[in-house]
Amino acid sequence: MDEVYYGVRVSAHCRPKIHREHNNRTMSVVGAEEHIDHSRLHENILDMGDMYECYEKIFGQAVTDYNKAQKRKDRRIENYLDTILNDKRSGKHKNIKVNGKRKAAYEFIFKLGNRDNQCDEEKAIRVLKLFTEKVLPKKYPNIAPIGIYLHNDEFSIDSATKKRIYSPPHIHFDFVPVAHRLTDEEILKEKEYRAELKKSLLQDCQMTGLDFDEEEWKKKDWQEELVKRYGKSLMTGMGIQSSLTGCLVEMGFKTAKRKGTAQMQFEEAVRHDLQDFAEGMGIIIDRTPGQKHPHYEKDEYIVKRENERREEKLQRVEELLQKENETLMKQHILNAEEKKELIIKEQELQLKGESISAIKKDVEKRELNLKKNTELYTFLHDISLAVKDYNKSFFSIEKQFEEETTIPIQTRIGKLISGAKKLISGLAYELTQYKKAFSNFWKHGPKDFRSLAQKLEENECTNYKEYYASKCRGDLISQKKAKKDHPYRGMEY
Repeated sequence: MDEVYYGVRVSAHCRPKIHREHNNRTMSVVGAEEHIDHSRLHENILDMGDMYECYEKIFGQAVTDYNKAQKRKDRRIENYLDTILNDKRSGKHKNIKVNGKRKAAYEFIFKLGNRDNQCDEEKAIRVLKLFTEKVLPKKYPNIAPIGIYLHNDEFSIDSATKKRIYSPPHIHFDFVPVAHRLTDEEILKEKEYRAELKKSLLQDCQMTGLDFDEEEWKKKDWQEELVKRYGKSLMTGMGIQSSLTGCLVEMGFKTAKRKGTAQMQFEEAVRHDLQDFAEGMGIIIDRTPGQKHPHYEKDEYIVKRENERREEKLQRVEELLQKENETLMKQHILNAEEKKELIIKEQELQLKGESISAIKKDVEKRELNLKKNTELYTFLHDISLAVKDYNKSFFSIEKQFEEETTIPIQTRIGKLISGAKKLISGLAYELTQYKKAFSNFWKHGPKDFRSLAQKLEENECTNYKEYYASKCRGDLISQKKAKKDHPYRGMEY
């Protein structure tokens, strides 16, 4: 039966980070990026310059008009971009990791397909260019494009074949969110409306005998109503302003329960628009529900993959130690059986009247060998604890990396990698010691462990696990006797 082809997936991710030098392929930056093939296609469809130039083109006249209306010099805006970047206010977020400070610009990344399922390159490029140049700015007028960059030159290395696999073409769409303020006449009209509404509510409360909640009235969010009545969301500041919240509410997106944040709703709406547009251009789109994955920056993704590999390596080490512990337990069981055979032989010798001094010497020799093996087991146990301590240290470094959000990402990654290298070096040393210690283990025969079976019997333990647990609690019979009755009390296995 032929496999059903569902089409290609559509990706549209919006983020508050822009890498202009990477996007416009500035050689001083991308020259060191090994995943870019400079011989392949990349195109700057739109580039309005650096952020200061972009803000001057978009908000320059609004800043001039605002400053003319200000009588006090301290209220005038010298540089609007600096005002945005230096704004110390933060949004209200339940997630403490979220940076709620105002952002100067945002970026959409649009892509059709993935590295394993791509459509025709020329058709994909044509769809993406038309969508970002014509459809998106027209349908969402509150986003002012400042840069549109087409990339078809990025690749990854296949881990199995070590060959290049080129990613499908994608577009970086950089934009500034724009919101609008009411005119002076509209502000006056709105204040009159609210005064009349409050007066009406007070009268209703008096008639019904209820108390008017003044605090609730002050907390009321008027943005949606402003947009419905005037098509604008702001009542203070410049005529047009950089505001993602105001921009989105003017386009019909408002954070609400069970609907997600306004930005999430906007991102999903744009993705569906791209799906519809691509289908209209003849590309088969896969709309089947799929697993959602968080989006990571390149540096963050590298750290994440390194952490996963480290966890897998530590897991393998712990499994190896567990396997060796199980092997020791099996040896203890064999020792118990040999102990029974030894008792039978001793009884036979006593019945025959033969001397058992030779047997005692043999037992002492075996107990000495068992003591050596006990030291080996203790050494292995210490290594196991050391490996777990290194594992905790890795988690400590990772937690520190996540918490130091105020430090630049490159510095945080450098510190994390430096700490990880030190811990991995220590771990390698521990594993080397483990290999050296355990290399002579298999040279000993099962007879070397017979004395352990004797101790299990003396302490009325059915297996080594029970013996070890009782020993840790101090409940062994041998531990409760006088030292002269049992000269080997306290020996570890």
